[in-house]
Amino acid sequence: MELEGIELARAEEQAPVWSVDGALKIGDAQSGFAGAIDALVISAVSAGAEVRLPEGVRFAPDVPKEIRFDSGGNLEREVHADPVVIGLVYQDGTTATVRVGLYGTVE
Repeated sequence: MELEGIELARAEEQAPVWSVDGALKIGDAQSGFAGAIDALVISAVSAGAEVRLPEGVRFAPDVPKEIRFDSGGNLEREVHADPVVIGLVYQDGTTATVRVGLYGTVE
């Protein structure tokens, strides 16, 4: 995944994609799915090697020094009560933002 030419995510996988037998159920029989189905993201994520920003791009001054995730890939709620916004500043002065949602999704 790229944002304005900057690689934000990469998917490399050797194993086959899991086959789902039957319906994929989201939520449970009592409460159902409480989110917006159009915003549902299903993914598997693992850590990779360190990636550096391209030359001429820097983080905005207010970017947190650390972003912590729990074992399920969600933002650590004791550290991050709200989604994290990461600002990028380009050499020509233009800016972009990357948002990390509470459930670890990157937009």
